[in-house]
Amino acid sequence: MAIGLNQQLKLILLLAAFLPIKQLVAQDDYALEPWLIEPSAFFASVPESDKYFELPFSGVSLDVLSNLKQQYLGVPYKYGGTGKAGLDCSGFIQKFGAAVGVNLPHSSKMIAQFGEEIGIDNLKPGDLLFFTGRNKNSQHVGHVGIVFSIENGQIHMIHAAVTGGVRIDEPFAINYYKERFLFSKRLSY
Repeated sequence: MAIGLNQQLKLILLLAAFLPIKQLVAQDDYALEPWLIEPSAFFASVPESDKYFELPFSGVSLDVLSNLKQQYLGVPYKYGGTGKAGLDCSGFIQKFGAAVGVNLPHSSKMIAQFGEEIGIDNLKPGDLLFFTGRNKNSQHVGHVGIVFSIENGQIHMIHAAVTGGVRIDEPFAINYYKERFLFSKRLSY
């Protein structure tokens, strides 16, 4: 069966959500390239006791978000930055992706191609919020942040901002972000 790169990525994410990592490694010939076989053949080789029939987790543990906050809060903004010396918004999202096992591109516009669009009323910690850049009249993604928490109906976002670096804001209580909000997405982890 020949499948495209996008389908391969989805299958890898699906397999990672359903199987313990040690089980993927234990599959000998298929450990490095599980997408080269039919999914049914892969699952047939997994003992019944190790199969998970739940839907993939569509949120992240609060520990992941707390660890990100502890590690990066206050790190200065640096365009193109990917480390503690400085991060831009997509560099910060890459750190988040790495923490949940998803390799994301270093571009907010490209990150916006991943996941399933969801409404504001259904947001959970770990969901991504997308905004225009400085031009509020643009319809192009220019900034991305992560829902950190939702308290008393207020959404708190952790992100790397030009002013203040990695910080937590209430995007829908701040006109700058409210006017630039485009959509939100949920990745499957």
